[in-house]
Amino acid sequence: MIKEVAFGPLQLMPDQLWKLTMTEFNDLIKGYEWRLEREQIQTAKVLYYQMIAHKLRRPIKYKDILQNFTGKTKKETTKEENLEMFNELVDKLGV
Repeated sequence: MIKEVAFGPLQLMPDQLWKLTMTEFNDLIKGYEWRLEREQIQTAKVLYYQMIAHKLRRPIKYKDILQNFTGKTKKETTKEENLEMFNELVDKLGV
């Protein structure tokens, strides 16, 4: 399964794959999943805006479209959660 993910969605070359540690490989997978989720959210937004432009009698809510694309609803985060995510990012980047 590692080869399928590495050579498929991550588009790594064999020598690039074998130079990675498992932590780095997992980080690449998380990054790919994050990009994919962002694309799905963007697609849902475009679809939502197009539906608004057509002035449907019963417009579909954005959260329903998003759930259809990603399988989950938009998560509301608290200030504490945002601060924790920010601090984790700062630690990873070493800033």
